[in-house]
Amino acid sequence: MRFSATQTIYLQRPEFEWNARTDPLGLISVTDALKSGEPRLEVKALRWLRIASAPPSPQTAKGKMLRYLAELAWAPDAILRNPQLVWRVLSWERLSVSLDSNTAHAEIKIGLDQEGRIFSIFAQDRPRKEGLTFVERPWAGRFSNYRRREGRWLPFSGEVGWELDGREFIAWRGDLTNWSLESIS
Repeated sequence: MRFSATQTIYLQRPEFEWNARTDPLGLISVTDALKSGEPRLEVKALRWLRIASAPPSPQTAKGKMLRYLAELAWAPDAILRNPQLVWRVLSWERLSVSLDSNTAHAEIKIGLDQEGRIFSIFAQDRPRKEGLTFVERPWAGRFSNYRRREGRWLPFSGEVGWELDGREFIAWRGDLTNWSLESIS
């Protein structure tokens, strides 16, 4: 399904807010966020009629934390400016980064390309809603089409998905159309 979205990723703390609109005529909106450690997911019709949401839980918090970590490729300044990130060097081409909150621990492995840019991400245990419960599944993503913007190399294409029954299921694929660095407190 095609959509357009805007996202704000905070650099000094693990927070983001993603707002999307989709057809028909942009009448369906989605907000996916992590603010002050609290996860939020809402789907609305006509901007006010809530048609789906996910209540805060340790599983939804972990999922949002993993998303923040995975999207560091789009917020390279956070790599150095976010003191809550815990880094480990696994090899010259692989890193691990993790976050802890009061309710969850999240960790991803990052694969680097030959230029040292983030090429891939992997989490062994991203929660996925299946029926009425969450199941932790392998989750992976890839970044490509790097371009230089405001002195930073950024991927302009990406995709993520789960491994289900030994097969990859792409849940999201997108292209970045605009990027800017803004001062937000």
